[in-house]
Amino acid sequence: MTLVGIHSEGLVVVGEATHSAVPDMVELTAGAQTPGTSATQALRENAARMLHIVQALTAMGISQTDIETTGLNVYPLYPPLHPQPGQLQPAGLSVYPQTWQSGAYGEMQPIVGYRASSSVKVSLRDANRGGEALDAAIAAGANFNIGVSFKIRDESTVRGVALQEAYKDAQAKADALAEAVGKKLGDPVGVTGEAFFPARDGGRDGGLMGDGQLALQGSLGAVHGAPISTSPVSPDELTFVARVQVTYKLL
Repeated sequence: MTLVGIHSEGLVVVGEATHSAVPDMVELTAGAQTPGTSATQALRENAARMLHIVQALTAMGISQTDIETTGLNVYPLYPPLHPQPGQLQPAGLSVYPQTWQSGAYGEMQPIVGYRASSSVKVSLRDANRGGEALDAAIAAGANFNIGVSFKIRDESTVRGVALQEAYKDAQAKADALAEAVGKKLGDPVGVTGEAFFPARDGGRDGGLMGDGQLALQGSLGAVHGAPISTSPVSPDELTFVARVQVTYKLL
């Protein structure tokens, strides 16, 4: 959107520009979700699975300092909301308290188990190793909150270039408009600007989303052993959009 206008404070112009750069690092998220008949068992199983995941990543040469735990949760499991007569109900279809429909309204269902989940965030200094790390995590037992985000280490430089280009665009528009109304362009008396990465939604799991993220959402346990191919994962260019509003004096 291009905006220009002459106001009491002077000539107001909005300049726009984009600047792209190839990502030079990757952030991988990988987690595990495990059930148990008790909270202790669920946590113990979860810790064992997460240990395998971390060991698989460190075996790739990833430093332990680049692996950060980002969450640990335990949820109670309840029977289904609408049990059918004579039907065997699997435990753990819901992690939220529900009410018996056949008894007094408001009576809480019994807890039939627990589910533990935890995740780690891994910083990869090589943007081309995202697929390899994703494969290693899944092979080691990751089945929850799995995704890859492409990053730029020095985003400030990319944003700065985009802002400079946006200012040049505003200056060119201001020069043209001042000439059109028979005025001379004076010094700028006010400047505001922003540079941001616009969200992109791939529309499906595994598509590129905001912040250059490739994600496999939810639990992979439902795949029932089906092979999952995650390689190759190639970094796409990240494009920053900049907008600058400049107010000039007119002479």
